[in-house]
This record gives sequence, structure tokens and C-alpha cells, in this order.
Amino acid sequence: MKLQQLLGDYSLVTKISVRDVLTSFEFYSNKLGFNYEPQFTFNSDGKFGDGSWIQLSITNVDQSSSICLFSDPEHAGSETEIFTIDVQDITLAKQSLEDEGIIVGNIDKTDTEDGNTIYFAFFYDPDGNGIGIRQNEFSSPEEYKEIPKRCATIF
Repeated sequence: MKLQQLLGDYSLVTKISVRDVLTSFEFYSNKLGFNYEPQFTFNSDGKFGDGSWIQLSITNVDQSSSICLFSDPEHAGSETEIFTIDVQDITLAKQSLEDEGIIVGNIDKTDTEDGNTIYFAFFYDPDGNGIGIRQNEFSSPEEYKEIPKRCATIF
């Protein structure tokens, strides 16, 4: 049996090490629009100290992808891991983030071997953790529909 067949309600939860859970919670919920999931919150000492976490899901998604803001000051902001958020219009997304006072880098373009184009721009949370926004442009709309089928055959 493949892992994909055993997935629970959440197919992906990404852990993000932060220095201050509540400061990060404010950033991800108020500036980025993530939804609070109180049923998946652990407050280790009543002050959200080491080992505590708050889980948030991405707005307008069926809660299949979430982030976990984990109190781990030693590893916060290491810039070793970056997660990306797929958007429909990267220019509009970049402007929206900048309107919230977030500094976003330039939009970079990458052309793939099969004729598709991916646009990226990066910014940081209050702890220095990297976050990317990306826009995928496929050479044909039909190709986009085929991605789940192609990924399933890899495993």
C-alpha cells in the first residue's frame, strides 16, 4: 500500500521553527490570511514556550495543507527550508504582501524543459524563515489537469 492511500485529513503539515509562537501567529494569520486550528494547538507552559505550537491552514483550501508554528528558537530563521505558496497572479500577490508591509524580492522567471514557466518571489516571516510565492504557467491547460495523474505514476 502506498503512503498516498493512507493519508488522513491533512495531506501535508509543514513545521516552521519560530522564536515566538504568538508573534508568528499574528504574522501568518493577520498578514497572510492563514486560518487558526485550535484543535491542533499545544501550549506547553501556558506561555507558548519551547515545544509549544499553533497549527494554521491555508485559506480557501479544504484544510489539506497546513503549517505548524513550532517554538524552537535555536533553529528559527535558519533559512535552510523554504515553503512556497502557489498563487494565480504573482504580481497581484506580491503587491498584496507589500501592502501589508512585507518586503518581497523581485519576481524571477524559470522556463522548464517542457515549455512551462514558473515565476517565483520570496519574503521572510518575523523569524527570518523564507517563504515563496509562485505562479505556474503551463504551455497548455490540459497539461495542468494531467499533473495529478503523472505524479501518481511516480510512486
